[in-house]
Amino acid sequence: MAPQPQPTKPKRLIGVLLIALLFYTAGAFLLFASALAGQMALAAAPWRLYFLGAIYFIVLGWGMWGAKRWAYFAALLMCAVSAYYLIMSALQLNQFVLVPFTLIALLAGYLVQPRVRAAFLRKD
Repeated sequence: MAPQPQPTKPKRLIGVLLIALLFYTAGAFLLFASALAGQMALAAAPWRLYFLGAIYFIVLGWGMWGAKRWAYFAALLMCAVSAYYLIMSALQLNQFVLVPFTLIALLAGYLVQPRVRAAFLRKD
């Protein structure tokens, strides 16, 4: 009887790992900001908002690192919501949003590539 071939574990994409590290960094930054906002009386937003944002980015980074399906959809949703708010702030507040909008568009464009999508939407 011939030996059964072992299923190969899919390779992790370097871009996805970099995105996960970016999310971890954003989470660490927001965690630090929540600690500072809790101590300062003149914070721009309550410390709880920074803390919730930190938890969101850390969990999202963990999901991207592990190529979880829910993290893929959460990252795409984050791109869509962020792009909407950037466009609204550009139109209503007359802010310059070209750089952040370009970064979000690049992130969304990378996530919808067939190779990246297949890494997240594979059947386990």
